[in-house]
Amino acid sequence: MDKLKQIPARFLEIWKSWSRNQKIIIVSAVAVFIAAVVVIAVVLSRPTYQELTRCEDYNEMNTVTSLLTDNGYTYQIDNMAVKVKEQDLTNAKMLIASNDIKPSGYSLDDALNSSLTTTESDKNKKYAKYLETKFENDITSLDGIKSASVTVHLSDDTNSFYSTKKDTTVAVTIDTNKTVGEDTAESIAVLLATAVGSSNTNGITIIDTSGKTLFNGADNSGSVSNIAYSSKLKYKSQIESTVAASVKNTALSTSLFNDATVAINLDLDWDTVNKIATEYTAQEGREEGLYDTSYELESNGTNGAGGTPGTTSNGETGTTYDLTDGTSSSSTYTVKQYQYLPNQLVTTTNSDPGKIVYGTSTMAVTLIKNVIYNEEDCKNLGYLDNMTWDEFKAQNANPVQVNVDNDWMNMFSSATGISTNNITVLAYNVPYFYDAPKTSVLSRASFWIQIGLAVAILGILVFIVLRSARPLTVEEKEPELL
Repeated sequence: MDKLKQIPARFLEIWKSWSRNQKIIIVSAVAVFIAAVVVIAVVLSRPTYQELTRCEDYNEMNTVTSLLTDNGYTYQIDNMAVKVKEQDLTNAKMLIASNDIKPSGYSLDDALNSSLTTTESDKNKKYAKYLETKFENDITSLDGIKSASVTVHLSDDTNSFYSTKKDTTVAVTIDTNKTVGEDTAESIAVLLATAVGSSNTNGITIIDTSGKTLFNGADNSGSVSNIAYSSKLKYKSQIESTVAASVKNTALSTSLFNDATVAINLDLDWDTVNKIATEYTAQEGREEGLYDTSYELESNGTNGAGGTPGTTSNGETGTTYDLTDGTSSSSTYTVKQYQYLPNQLVTTTNSDPGKIVYGTSTMAVTLIKNVIYNEEDCKNLGYLDNMTWDEFKAQNANPVQVNVDNDWMNMFSSATGISTNNITVLAYNVPYFYDAPKTSVLSRASFWIQIGLAVAILGILVFIVLRSARPLTVEEKEPELL
């Protein structure tokens, strides 16, 4: 520690021993070295600017620069071209596109530019090209959409350049950085239909880069059956997405895998069942059972002839026969009908449609574990002793399936209610290869330039120090001869 404490004092003594010119030379050399390092660092770290748009006039340039300034983007102006940093180019394009300023592509002037030989079909094609460029810019400006590809087909059967009939169709492919819901896709479809002058969205189709259909105008023609079917599909998709997200979170919460994909097919019961229960209450005081309908029938009748049978003596005056010819009959028919109106309680039970049938629902889960291979680590572990790095990558490029126990299926069954017999779980180790960092030619050249400058400056400093530390010798002149 004593010797270390003496070092500053020693340097101070050496500094004081130097002359004023020596001090100026040393300070200048150090300043030159620092300036050289700073210049090299600034040159190497200077951002690269790329052209964002070429303005037609100064009013458009003022609008573009104002937008960039308000949103914190650094820009440069080269004649009528506005340039931004390379890493800000995409976001800046989306910014000016959302304000109807086209960074590139087909303009309306190009669409309107025609000659006497230009047919109506050619005009429609040029106008369709303009619409495609405009729609791409409009869709890309929406949140969550990185890029869009639009194809517009205008019917050749038109009565003017600006009036097209209902045969116009628009096909859109979008690349997203987050999930785009059906409501967003439907809003895009309505926007496109309005822009092309269609009264409905029948001719609009929107898909993503994975091939999933986000909106299909053919399924939204307006009929009751199609609307009901579309609503059922939307409900099914939403409930499946909710269950899949829950299963994925459950799988990743174990920290044993890096990613998981869940494919689920829920069987939904859309039948509406009405159950009616009727309860009859007899009147108070009744002891017999209730009658639905009761009849009592009673019939009585008599029939006969009147007169004295045989002969009867009529006295001494003679025998006389008196025969009475007559009939007598009677009949009684009585009907008694009883029909009661007892108290009645009616209960109606409606089962909600869309109930999940867990017994026939299925689910498939794929678990992914990332296996990282660094070139430097593989060299240290001896994996590359008998092969090159490219050969090692070729041998281990395919994913490797691993076995999973039944605990995973039991866990997913408990989380969803789906039977383990209807659950399939697969697991894979997916390799990822990271090459050793390679220094570019420019980086290596700048590195050696810095080393060369440092060595040269240090050499100059050492020379100055040695030169100044050498004792001065005074040469004695020989006396002149007189």
